[in-house]
Amino acid sequence: MLVGPETADDAGVFLLDGRALIATADFITPVCDDPHRFGRVAAANALSDVYAMGGAPLFALNLCCFPDDVPDGVLAAILEGAAAALGEAGGALLGGHTVRDPELKFGLAVIGEAAPGRLLTNAGARAGDRLVLTKPLGTGVLINAFKIDKLDEAGLEPALREMERLNAAASRLALAHGAAAELPWSITGLGLSSVEPQRPPAIVGGPDGDRPLNRSVVDRVRATLRRAMDRDELPDIPLLCAEEVDRSCAPWGLLAEDKQATLIAGIEIGACLAPLTDSAVTRYELACQIQARLRKEAYVLHARRYLADGGPIHPRQQQVIDDLAAFARPYLSRLWARLHGRDVWQEPCDDVDDVRALLEGVARSVSLDHRQRIKAMLELQVAG
Repeated sequence: MLVGPETADDAGVFLLDGRALIATADFITPVCDDPHRFGRVAAANALSDVYAMGGAPLFALNLCCFPDDVPDGVLAAILEGAAAALGEAGGALLGGHTVRDPELKFGLAVIGEAAPGRLLTNAGARAGDRLVLTKPLGTGVLINAFKIDKLDEAGLEPALREMERLNAAASRLALAHGAAAELPWSITGLGLSSVEPQRPPAIVGGPDGDRPLNRSVVDRVRATLRRAMDRDELPDIPLLCAEEVDRSCAPWGLLAEDKQATLIAGIEIGACLAPLTDSAVTRYELACQIQARLRKEAYVLHARRYLADGGPIHPRQQQVIDDLAAFARPYLSRLWARLHGRDVWQEPCDDVDDVRALLEGVARSVSLDHRQRIKAMLELQVAG
């Protein structure tokens, strides 16, 4: 789960095989006397939740709450209006569900898609950000005025035109010029943290210890001490604890700027790694080389063959496929751990060849882990 109910966003987001799937449901009561236009407005309202997250709609289901005494043709007109708006958005209508309700309501359940690192969320807002209105405020006031005969159809018309207009263009502009354009990935989407923006971790425990930026200060100190067992002398424990508190509050949980820069370089590389996808676009020569090497691995070739065959996949094979589909997560988690160690021991990351070797070495290490896990699964299968 990339976005859940905790942040009160417009929609939820689930990561599936490297794709950020956006899910939302929304329905409203009639806003005008024209059923076709009401269908368009209700559909645009539901689709806006997907656009607000920086995504595009894939498909939708009608949500119909209809009374028994609706005049002939009204329900069909509502559905036709919604289908027209959904078609304009490029989405497919797969069906829906209807229940009897004394008060007419209509809307859509919508599934959309976005790039995992290009999501627009409430958590991305910062103090001092400029607010840009994509539509005029006050439509609710005009609708209520119309319902109690304080506003005629001519007065309502400007509001209807705005409400049935899709927010697709506004979403594209937000991605092109907003915060997501500055950072084409998010720390939650990449698995570095379960919350965004980065927050100081707990001293003990934490929401998700498997994610690097969520690890508690105590866990980080323990990891350092375990690595220190291979050294001639242990660090000064009180000093180590004090430094770790400062480090955990620093950007990316790293004090030195060269380590921070190396992690960002690794994020750019890791976000390009998709061993199962032929169409993955990589902007960096190093990412292309790592990607090519991964795709030659025997276990990757087997996984790609399973997907190409389209037949049933054994749970153990599915686990390998899932691991490869989310390759960036273990890659960045391991990279962060190595940079954290260098940060503690003040080992530099200022040599280009050294950084390149580090980024390549982490990919090999993750691939080795995958092979060892597969070997262990095969041994269990033989033993069973």
